[in-house]
Amino acid sequence: MRFLELKDNGDFSLTKDILQDVQPYAILSHTWGGDDEEVTYQDMIRGTGKTKAGYKKIRFCIEQAARDGLRHCWVDTCCINKADSTELTEAINSMFRWYRTAVKCYVYLSDVSTNGRDLADTICQSAFRSSRWFTRGWTLQELIAPSTVEFFCSNGHLLGDKSSLEQPLCEITGIALPALRGSPLFTFSIQERFSWAQYRQTKREEDKVYSLLGIFDIYMPLIYGEGRENASRRLQESISSAHGIDADTKKSLIAQLYFDKIDERLTSLTPAQGSTCRWFLKSTEYLSWNDMTQDADHDGLLWLKGNPGTGKSTLMKFLFEEARRKARGDPSQITISFFFLARGTGEEKSVIGLYRSLLHQLFEKAPQLKESLEWMTSDGARVIERTGWQKEALKQTFAHAVQSLEVQSLTVFVDALDECDEDEVADMVFFFEELCDRARDSEAKVRSKTAEELRSRILEKSSNIFLWVVLVLDILNSEYPNSSISLKRMRERLNQIPPKLSELFEMILNRDEQNPERLQLCLKWILFATRPLKPPELYVAVQLGIDKSSSGHWDPEDVDPDQINTFVRSSSKGLAEVTRSKESEVQFIHESVRDFLLGKYAEARQTADLRQSIYAVYPFLEYAVINVYHHANYAQKNDIEQGDFLAHFNIKRWIYLHNILEKFDSKRYNGSASLLYIFAERDLDALIRIHPQGSSFLVEESERYGVPLLAAIANGSNEAIKTFLELNLLEAKSPSQKSRLQSLYKEYCTNPDQQLLPNRNFTYSPRRGVLLYLVEYGSTSLAEFIFTTGEYNLETLGARVGKLLWWTINERKYSMTQLLLDAGADIEAENVGGMVPLCWAAMNNDEVLTILLLDAGANKEARNYAEQRTPLLWAVGYGREAVTKLLLEAGADIEARDSNGHTPLLRAAATAEYGKAAVVKTLLEAGADTEARGLSDYTPLLEAAQYENKVVVKLLLEFGADTEARDSLGHTSLSRAARDGNQVIVGLLLESGADIEVRDSSGKTPLLWAVEYGHEAIIELLLGAGADVEARDPSGRNATSKGYLYLV
Repeated sequence: MRFLELKDNGDFSLTKDILQDVQPYAILSHTWGGDDEEVTYQDMIRGTGKTKAGYKKIRFCIEQAARDGLRHCWVDTCCINKADSTELTEAINSMFRWYRTAVKCYVYLSDVSTNGRDLADTICQSAFRSSRWFTRGWTLQELIAPSTVEFFCSNGHLLGDKSSLEQPLCEITGIALPALRGSPLFTFSIQERFSWAQYRQTKREEDKVYSLLGIFDIYMPLIYGEGRENASRRLQESISSAHGIDADTKKSLIAQLYFDKIDERLTSLTPAQGSTCRWFLKSTEYLSWNDMTQDADHDGLLWLKGNPGTGKSTLMKFLFEEARRKARGDPSQITISFFFLARGTGEEKSVIGLYRSLLHQLFEKAPQLKESLEWMTSDGARVIERTGWQKEALKQTFAHAVQSLEVQSLTVFVDALDECDEDEVADMVFFFEELCDRARDSEAKVRSKTAEELRSRILEKSSNIFLWVVLVLDILNSEYPNSSISLKRMRERLNQIPPKLSELFEMILNRDEQNPERLQLCLKWILFATRPLKPPELYVAVQLGIDKSSSGHWDPEDVDPDQINTFVRSSSKGLAEVTRSKESEVQFIHESVRDFLLGKYAEARQTADLRQSIYAVYPFLEYAVINVYHHANYAQKNDIEQGDFLAHFNIKRWIYLHNILEKFDSKRYNGSASLLYIFAERDLDALIRIHPQGSSFLVEESERYGVPLLAAIANGSNEAIKTFLELNLLEAKSPSQKSRLQSLYKEYCTNPDQQLLPNRNFTYSPRRGVLLYLVEYGSTSLAEFIFTTGEYNLETLGARVGKLLWWTINERKYSMTQLLLDAGADIEAENVGGMVPLCWAAMNNDEVLTILLLDAGANKEARNYAEQRTPLLWAVGYGREAVTKLLLEAGADIEARDSNGHTPLLRAAATAEYGKAAVVKTLLEAGADTEARGLSDYTPLLEAAQYENKVVVKLLLEFGADTEARDSLGHTSLSRAARDGNQVIVGLLLESGADIEVRDSSGKTPLLWAVEYGHEAIIELLLGAGADVEARDPSGRNATSKGYLYLV
């Protein structure tokens, strides 16, 4: 590996091939121009190439490295001898490692120019996102491999780095954020890594493959001329050899996806009758979902939502079979499904079963997708072989398989999400997002089963519950099998049928007294069996229950399958059925039957009925329970002593009765609620006053609001809150404490409503604690009161002190910040970013907080961990004029330096994006050193000139900045501006009398630099100012000599 090495005179040359003791180096990432534009290895050897367009970016790399304290650079165009095939092969196979070990990688975007704007500008953002650099094959590894990547525009201005620009970089490139942040590449699947390069281009077709060698940690000889296909095949073989899982393991993993009953639910569902479900094919939602041009409206997802029994499963089966029918014979369309079954086996009702089934179907329909297993390591594959598939491995494999579809489309139907375990549903929505639609299938079903005259009445009464329609039609058809029966009697029977599904279930169960014992046994066995029973098992179990002397012997010849089916249907009153699959089992006709039997349907009604029953028998009970404490409170206020009453009152019985009578669950108490908590919630101030622990308003309980004080605040119990405060006033430990508590008490009483929580919709968390709730909702005087009582101190708060302090800072709750600081909170506490409060206030231009912190004694020279910036450095860096003045008035060090050696004036002059002219003027008026030196010996004037900040340059010149100050390469502001093409800056410097014939370390004058880079307007300015056209560089050439781009 050879480098470009910076010489003391500012020039540079190639080193020999260095194999050991490599010095720290910078590396350039760029896009190649035409072959005649780039400076090659041969150009460097011959001393030619300065006239080529590519020389500018090499010069930029050398000088930027010098500013970063690096003397060695690597640039691919000129550091590799491409005429030597052995060296070229070694370089390409080593390039990822070379970029990874570089101290810094500079990305030079030749097609992005800021023209003095920052990257937040819309035009700059657009230019950045559309840069050709993001489309090239080789730049992929150049972005991922280095730890530090900095982006520069064509003028050499810093746009940001890989860290600060990670979000747009992720959006532009499609590379996962963890990969950009340096996560090991082996943690990303092979398919995902290939996807990063999918749309990138290279000049030579083989390079599209060779540029990925480092991404996959593969060494492979280069064979230019073999074509992309052959190169890709060799790369795949190398990857498989290095990373892949063997064929037997892959076969085993695929076999483990299958499970018994993998499509049991689908095959057992009764198909739609006639044209029952066809209406949905014409619905707007379905048509939109099926139209690929409308993907933006639905993101490819359609969610059907409806009440239990509305026919969602029947509709889903119909839609799946319809989609599968249309896709038949078309290999570009893949259609798969999974139907959850809550009463089924573990796989049938879990997301693990879902992913196993979907992958099994996917691999059967598209065998090439089996390669998606290559994302896992051989060790990981062996673990799955040994322990079985787990959810995360299934999800990753499914995701990789979908990513590998290329031109094929995939349609997935998933039914009965409500029958999946609730804890797994949230995770599953990463694959299936919610769209609502309600099945409207009842009308067609009725039309096919009963007379037209009954149709509208049944539909009206069904409330669009599909299962209600099915059950009612079954009742009508069974009771009136003879079609000659008049419709009038059927309508009369329909009027007797209740409209609610739960009531219909109850009616079916109670409609006759035939075989009640058999009904109970049948339903209990189906409901509580540990697995679905086979029909003969249920038959024998019921017979044994009815006749204890039965032998349990089963004779298949004695009872045929049709009889068994009839037995199941009649024993269950039509609420159960035998599945139509090879492994027939007994199940309820719908999951809502199970819910009804378990009490889920009846719970709310039963509770309401219980309350009504209590009211009927004990009409005064509700009033007594609700108001007993209020009467006691009123009595106590009127000097009727209630202490003995409270001492003997049965609170547990009261809570029990209260909870029965209370309609809302959130308003019920746990069994351990204290009297003080109840009094606080109900604003019973007189009872609080006589409670033995009336001042203990911060004791945590397992109730909704945690402590009595928060219960009082949440419910607006002002009198209770005042009483708590008064009782604590009586316990003051010193006159000063009592005086402060009295002041806070009066402050609360003046405007109590402002201290109350804005809403009561929260549940107390002990991890947050009382104070954080008070701070969050701005209960200032109450929080301070608590501090002053001594109930909370820094020791009891522990780690929550810093969190409380930073919450008040972030939310600008200044009085609370002051409160915490007065209580002794650490004024230098760091947030998660390693920043102290005063630095945060300075960066965010928070004048009030800055004054508060300075008055409280904050360290004016505190530094954050990363950049080592003081508050003043943060303020000037973001152009915060007001805070800058406050810090200077407080005596902040105007010459403090950050980790880059910048003083406040250097930092303010160094970047153009925040408009810091006012801050620069403030610093200059405060006496900042105009000749302070930073990185590469830059002065503020040199920094401002480089960043084309004409207002700052003018200010510095007005305050006497030295125009002849030189950087580490011997450049003055004029020579650098002439070289960089900054016409306005050149004009300002010439007006200020800058030396027009000054020479830098390379021996060049400003005119020679302008001529070399072809800046015609600057050439004219310099000539107009009297520049010497005969001035010669060390090689004896002047501005008119051959070798310079333009002739004067």
